[in-house]
Amino acid sequence: MRGRLLLFVFLVLLIIPVDLAGADAAMLTCPAKLYAGSRSSVTVTAFDSVTRAPIIDRSVTLYLVSSDGVDRILLSSGQTGASGAWTGEFDVPAGRSGTHKVRAEVTGLAEVLEVSTTLAEGHAILIETDKPIYKPGQKIQGRVILLKSDIKPTAGSVEVTFLDGKGLRIARLPLTADRYGVAPFSLDLASELNYGVWKVRARSTSGSSEKDLRVEPYVLPRFDLKLDLPKTWVLVDEQLRGTVQAKYFFGQPVQGTVQLTAKRWVGTWEKYAAKAGSLANGALEFELPPVNFVAGTAADGGQGSITLELSVIDSTGHEQTVTEVVKVVQAPVVLTIIPSQESLTPGVALPVLIRAEAPDGSPAAASITALAVYRTSEGTNLKQETWNVAAEAGSALLNLAPPEKTSVAEIRVETTVQKHTTVTETSIGAAYSPTGRFLSLTRTSGEGPASLGQTLTFSAAGFSGSTLYYEVYAGGRTVRSGATSATSFSFPVTPDMIPKARVIGYAIMDNNEVAADSVDLDVNLALSLTVTAEFNGSEIKPGDPVRLTIDAGTGRRTMLGLSLVDQSVLALGRSRLHMAEVFDELEQEFMEPRAEVHEGNDPGPGPIFMPPSLRTKGALDVLHEAGLEVDTSTGITVPAGQEFRFWWKDGVVAPPGVVGALEAAGSNAPRLRQFFPETWLWQPTLLTDETGKVTIDLVAPDSITSWKLSVVGTTPEGPAGEPGIVMGEGETVVFQDFFVEPSLPYSVSRGEKFKVKVDVFNYLNESQDFQVSFDGPSGLEMLGPGQLAVTVPANGAVATYFEVRPTELGDLDFTVTGIGASRSDAVLRQIKVIPEGIPVDDVKNGVIAAGQKITLPVAAPPLITPDSHSAILFLTPSPVGQSMHGVSDLLGMPYGCGEQNMIFLAPDVEILRYLNEIGELAPEIRAKAEYYINVGYQRELTFQSEDGGFAAFAGKEGSLWLTAFVLSTFSAAREVRDIDETVLAKAADMLKGRQQPDGSFRTDNFLIHTEMAGGLANLFSMTAFSANALADYGQAGLATALNRAGGYLQANSSNVWQDPYSLAIGAVALQKMDGFEALAEQFIDRLLELAIREGTGIHWEPYPVETTAYATIALINSRAGAGRPEASPAVEWLSTQRNALGGYGDSTQDTVTALRAMFLAARKVRRDVNLDLTVLDSGQTIFTAHVDQTNFDLL
Repeated sequence: MRGRLLLFVFLVLLIIPVDLAGADAAMLTCPAKLYAGSRSSVTVTAFDSVTRAPIIDRSVTLYLVSSDGVDRILLSSGQTGASGAWTGEFDVPAGRSGTHKVRAEVTGLAEVLEVSTTLAEGHAILIETDKPIYKPGQKIQGRVILLKSDIKPTAGSVEVTFLDGKGLRIARLPLTADRYGVAPFSLDLASELNYGVWKVRARSTSGSSEKDLRVEPYVLPRFDLKLDLPKTWVLVDEQLRGTVQAKYFFGQPVQGTVQLTAKRWVGTWEKYAAKAGSLANGALEFELPPVNFVAGTAADGGQGSITLELSVIDSTGHEQTVTEVVKVVQAPVVLTIIPSQESLTPGVALPVLIRAEAPDGSPAAASITALAVYRTSEGTNLKQETWNVAAEAGSALLNLAPPEKTSVAEIRVETTVQKHTTVTETSIGAAYSPTGRFLSLTRTSGEGPASLGQTLTFSAAGFSGSTLYYEVYAGGRTVRSGATSATSFSFPVTPDMIPKARVIGYAIMDNNEVAADSVDLDVNLALSLTVTAEFNGSEIKPGDPVRLTIDAGTGRRTMLGLSLVDQSVLALGRSRLHMAEVFDELEQEFMEPRAEVHEGNDPGPGPIFMPPSLRTKGALDVLHEAGLEVDTSTGITVPAGQEFRFWWKDGVVAPPGVVGALEAAGSNAPRLRQFFPETWLWQPTLLTDETGKVTIDLVAPDSITSWKLSVVGTTPEGPAGEPGIVMGEGETVVFQDFFVEPSLPYSVSRGEKFKVKVDVFNYLNESQDFQVSFDGPSGLEMLGPGQLAVTVPANGAVATYFEVRPTELGDLDFTVTGIGASRSDAVLRQIKVIPEGIPVDDVKNGVIAAGQKITLPVAAPPLITPDSHSAILFLTPSPVGQSMHGVSDLLGMPYGCGEQNMIFLAPDVEILRYLNEIGELAPEIRAKAEYYINVGYQRELTFQSEDGGFAAFAGKEGSLWLTAFVLSTFSAAREVRDIDETVLAKAADMLKGRQQPDGSFRTDNFLIHTEMAGGLANLFSMTAFSANALADYGQAGLATALNRAGGYLQANSSNVWQDPYSLAIGAVALQKMDGFEALAEQFIDRLLELAIREGTGIHWEPYPVETTAYATIALINSRAGAGRPEASPAVEWLSTQRNALGGYGDSTQDTVTALRAMFLAARKVRRDVNLDLTVLDSGQTIFTAHVDQTNFDLL
C-alpha cells in the first residue's frame, strides 16, 4: 500500500537587516502556487534577531505585484500578534494567471519582504464514462468534473482529447463546466478504427487528468465467474483451498462442469495440480496440494506466484474462463519499519512503528524481537538496544534513544509465526547540524487520522531558549499559525485541514542557525454522504415501466450523473468513480507522494565496488520536503544534510531466490425482444429538486441481465468539511422465467457454414416442451430445418442449433422464437458478416494545399473478393502527422546477428524517441518498445568486437559501417534508456582508430547485409556517415577527428558535386562540426539546384527516400536551425512514401532516416493553417472539414 502526503510548495523569505540598530527581523511564508477564486493566506513573523523575542503590534500590508512591478493589488493588512506572527487571509484574484510577486511591507523594517508565486486555476479534474469498454460503432459517453482542493465543485474551462489505441489524437472537445463542476461529452466511434487502450485526456489551465478505455470487438460474458479464495496468498507448504462461483448475470446459478489447472512459475509456467468436478447450485469447493517450490521474482520482492486457470462449461455448452494469480510467500507475516520522522536527532528519542501485516496488507499479530545499533559516520559502534514487543493489533512501538554523535541507526526486526521467520532491516540517518543543534517535532496526542474538533498536541525537542514557530498548511494555504516559548503546542482540527495537512515547526537558534521539522496529518471527513436509489417493484420484466427514485443525501440541489449499465459489461472492467479515486486526483493536483521507509534502505544501482550510502537530514532538507524555499541574510545558516558511505560495511543484498524447498400463453404471439443496450441509461446532468431528490420513469430493456446503477453527484453549497461530491450505487434485475438467447460470435465470414447456437432457459418448476424456430433474411441461407423441438428440464437450460450459411455482407437481422404450452419468447438479433479471404492493404498518399485539388485512385486490385473492398481516408492537417499514424506497427523484436539485430533495433529507438517527445505514448506501446529496445541493446552488446567496434558475429575486428551505425543509434537511445557510456566510448575509439591520415574513413567490407548501408557507395559518403556518428556521440575528445573528417569532405567536395546522396549526408555531418557550417550551406545550395521538382514536393535521387531524408534534415537544420522554406516540400514528398507496413522505402536506412527527418520536422511544423477541405466521390460531396490550429494535430 502506498502512502501519500499533502505536500505544498511554499516560498520563505527571511530578512535580518544588519544595518538597523533595532535588530528587527522578519520572515514571510507564502505558497508557491495560489489558486484563483480560492481562499489563501500568508504568514509574516517579526522577531528580534538578537534575543529572538517576538515583536508585537507591527503593521503589515500585503500586496500582489505583477512580475514587471507595474500593477499592485492590495490583498490584506493587519498587525502581528503576541507571538510576533500575523496570518493574512485573502481571496486570490481571478484572471491573473502566471508569475507574480507577493510583497509584505512591515512597519519599522526598511526592506520589503517579497517572494515569487504562480497564480493558477486551482482544481482537480475527474473523468467518468458510462462504461469501461466499447465496440466499434458505439458511442463513448462521459463527463468531466472539476473539484477544488476543498472537494467542492467549481466552474471552468476544460479541453477533452481522445487518443486511440495507437496513441493518435482522434478528437478534441472544448468544454465549459457549470457551477456544479460538470461538463458532459460524447464521441461516436467509427466502424474502422485502432483497437486497444484508448485514452480520454482532460486538460485545464491548472492541470490534467487521464482515463483509460478499451475499444475492441468483444462478446459479452454469459455469467459471472470467479474464484473465491480465503486469502490472496498461500504459504509455500500450505494447501490451497477455495470455491468456484458461477452465476448468470440474471441471478440464477450456473449448472455445469469445472476444470481448474494450477501452474507455478519456475522460469516457465509449469502445471503442478488440477481439479475437475461439477457445479452444485453454482458452486464447487476445491483443495489443491502445496506448491512446495516456485521461483521468486524481483518485481514481487522475491515472492513467487501460481496461476489458477479456471474453465466452466454450462449446460448449454457455453464456456467461460478466468485466471487468477496467487502469491506464494515464505512467511505469513510481513514486517515494516516506519519511523515517526525521516531522520533521527542525536540525544532525542525517536518513536519507530513496527507494522506486522499479512501478505495481503491486513494487520497480523506477532511477537517481535528488535535490535537497534547506533553508529558514527565512520562506522564506530556507539551503542545498541534490544526489545521484545508484541504486535497485538498489527503494530508495536519502539522508542529509540540515539546517543550523541549518532549518524545512523541500523534497525533489525524479526518474528516467527507458524514456524516461518520474517526479518526486516533498515537504516535511519541523523539530522545534520554543523553545531549539533536540532529540532524534533512529534505528535503526542493520539495516533492515526484526526477527527474534526479533536485537539492535537505536538512537542518539540532538541532546542532551548528559542521561540518555536509553527504553521499548518492544507488546501494550498496556511490554515493556522502560532508561536510559543514552550516546547509543545496544541490546536483543534478544523474543516479546512481536510483531508490532509502538514504541520511545520521551526526556530531560530541562539547561534542564528535555523532548525526545522515537520509532521504529516490525515484528517477524516466531517460527514460521509451517500446516494440512495430505489427501483419500484422487486421483479422487472423486459418492456416493463420502471420508476427510479434517487436521494442524493445532501438536502439541497445536486447535479447527478447516472449510468445504468449491463453487469456483464462491467465484468470486463470498471468505469465509475470511487471516493478513493477522487482523493487520488486531488493529490495529483494539490499534493505529492510521501516517502516511507519500508523494508530497508536500497542504495539503487551503481558500480558494484561502491558501498551503500546514507544521507543525513538538515533543516534545509526538512524545509525543502515541506515545500519551503529559504532565503536568509548573512549570519543565518540553514544547514543541509550530508552524504556518507559505510566503507566499513561488507556483504551484499541477496537477489530474489526460490521460495520454499522450494414464464403468456403458448398460442399467443410472444413479444419480440429487440432492445439490447449495454448502457440502459446515461444522464450526465440530472438536477435534483431543492431537497436533493429526483424521480425518473424508464422502460426496461429486453436484455435478461442484472443492471448496475452508479450515481455521482456534485453540489457547490454545503458546510466546510463536507465534501461537495456524493456517490451511490444500486442494482436491479430484468428477468423472465423462460427465454431464448442466441449465442453468437462477434463476426462470421461470408460463405462459411456455421451453426447458430440458441440457448433455451426454463426457470419454471417443471420440465417444458418448446418449439424453437429460426427466421432469417435472404442473406442467411438455411442449411437445415428452421424449426426444432426441445425439452428443457425444470430450472435448467439446453442448447439447440440451426445451421446456416451467410451469402451477403453486413449486419444481418434474424429472429428466434420459442413457443411452449405456458410460456413463449421471441428475440431479434444481428450477425455481422465479413468478407472471406485475406485482408490486403494498398496505400495511396497525397498532399494538398489551399486552392488545390488532388485525386487518389482507389481501384480494386485484381483477384479481389467481390464486394470486399473499401476505402479509408485518413486526413492529417500536417504531413508530419501522417508519420505518426501507425508508427507503432513498425516496432519489431530484434533478433539474428549483429547486423540483423540493428535492422529492428534502430527503428524501435527512433519510434520511442518520437512518441516520448510528443507525449502520446500508450502504456502498452511504451512497454513493447522498451522491451524490444532492452532486448536489442543487450543482444547487440554480444556482438562487440575486441577492438570496441561491432560486427555481425563479433570477433577481433569490428565493421566500420556497423560500428558507426551502432554508435549513432545507441547515442540516440540515451534519451529512452540507460546506455553504458563505456560501450559508446570504445566504439568511438574504434572509429577514430580507423580514420585515415587524410581524415577519411575507408570501408572495410565487413558487412554481410549490404542492403543496410543504403547509398554508402563511396569514400566520401562513408566518411560523412562515420563523422556523423561521432558527432551524435558528442563527447569530449572528438574535435580533432571531426576536424580532420571535415577537412577531407571540404577537400573532396568537387568529386561529389553531381551526387545528391553524398551532398545530403555530407551536409548533415558538416552541420555538426564547428567551423564547417558555411560548407554545409554550400552543399545545401547545390542540393536545391539538383532537386527533382516533378509531382508532389521535391526529392532527390538516387536512393530517393534516404537521400531526401538526409536533405530534409539538412534543410531543417540550415542557417543555425532557422531552416529553409524548401524543407516543407521535401517533407511533403517524404510523407507520400509510406508503405502499407508503415515504413518508408525499401530498406532499414530508408525507414530510419525518414523517421528521423519526419520526427525532426514535427518539432518545427507550423500550425497557423486555416482552410476548408471537401472530399468528393464521383462528384458527390461526402465530407467537409475545417482545419485550423484547434484540430491541427488530429487524425
